[in-house]
Amino acid sequence: MIHNTDGMSLFTQWALALQHLLAVFAGTLIIPMVTGLPMSGALLFSGISTLIFQFFTRGKVALFYSVSFVFLSGMIFIRDTCVAQGLSVSMALCYVCFGIFVSGMAYVVLGQVLRYVSYQRIMKFFPPVLYGPYIMSLGLVMFSASFDSIKSDWLVAVVAVAVTIFSQFFFKGAMRLMPINIGIIVATIVAAFRGNIDLTPVYEAEWIAQPFDRQYMAFTVFEHLDGSQLAFSVFAILPLVLVSIVEHIADLLAISRTTKIDYIRTVGLPRTLSANGLATVLSAMFGAPAMTSFSQTTGLIALNRVCATRLISLAAILMIFLAFSPKVVALLAAIPAAAIGGATLLMYGMVVVVGLRAIVDAKVDFSNLRNLLIFSVVLGLTIGIKYELKDSVSLFGLTLSSLTVAGLSGTILNAILPDKKG
Repeated sequence: MIHNTDGMSLFTQWALALQHLLAVFAGTLIIPMVTGLPMSGALLFSGISTLIFQFFTRGKVALFYSVSFVFLSGMIFIRDTCVAQGLSVSMALCYVCFGIFVSGMAYVVLGQVLRYVSYQRIMKFFPPVLYGPYIMSLGLVMFSASFDSIKSDWLVAVVAVAVTIFSQFFFKGAMRLMPINIGIIVATIVAAFRGNIDLTPVYEAEWIAQPFDRQYMAFTVFEHLDGSQLAFSVFAILPLVLVSIVEHIADLLAISRTTKIDYIRTVGLPRTLSANGLATVLSAMFGAPAMTSFSQTTGLIALNRVCATRLISLAAILMIFLAFSPKVVALLAAIPAAAIGGATLLMYGMVVVVGLRAIVDAKVDFSNLRNLLIFSVVLGLTIGIKYELKDSVSLFGLTLSSLTVAGLSGTILNAILPDKKG
């Protein structure tokens, strides 16, 4: 593992940072596209949230922050309910952001409460038999997302996969550390020769623009305050905080397994959760979605073996720059989805391997019925809901993703099942 980039040239460092940005760029835009929140705001606070996290964790944890998919169902539910009550879409999204704001505060409070809980007690609720299959599930879901992109142009995707593998195995030095960049560039060139790239949005976009809009900010709700709507927006989204925390811990455990550094012990959940909460609070205040760690970072680090947090911070700075330049965002958006999907396929596969290694290294005993049930339920629910139910299930008026259902089910089983062998 490369923990320090001091010996690398500035060009190499920025190129590696760009690789992190490309890995998370598409995912960052999905939530604002679905909900109606400004895309530039999501980009801006993805970068700012990453820098906040790096500051509070003292630059020790190589995780990039971006929009949280856990809250998507709650956000849509609040928005649609508020619109049905006669509110405008922009005002409904203000109530959505207020709910996100409160959930961020809940993160901070819980983080401070955990200061008085021992490491051993925390890890009792997240044994390898639980977080191993959950990490594998994260990889499988992202793996599936890559295939959704690959189907748009098989030739371009195959080129991206082949070049990425070739770069990883046959290049040396700095070139070997950037297989994703090389795969995307070559595949994009192939797509351009085939006439599959439209640069019209790039020509039409402005060079510089304000990245956020006041009409979506959380505290704008007080200009047209409705107490019942306010309470609804809070209580509709707070239950998802628990799921988000499980995801947060799983990502910490995944990066810990990848870098061989136990961040929950050395940095501590109180610090990481509080940083996550403050980032989400600030994001919601300015009309952007909730923020969380992105597992794509773990996959990329597992692939190229570079876990220097300086690169994460440089990628965050690039993301902030993007937020102020619609033209550059349009240029990156012009990269064919198949090129990104193909180049990142191996990266997501590495996340699955990280989860599998966690189970193998911990020597999980599958003769223990409890372990077998937890593993089967987490992985089985993820695969079943993802592929048979189109990755969603309705429960109590909310649409929950496969990862949400699997994570909650596994956590509950781990808490209530007795530890009996046989």
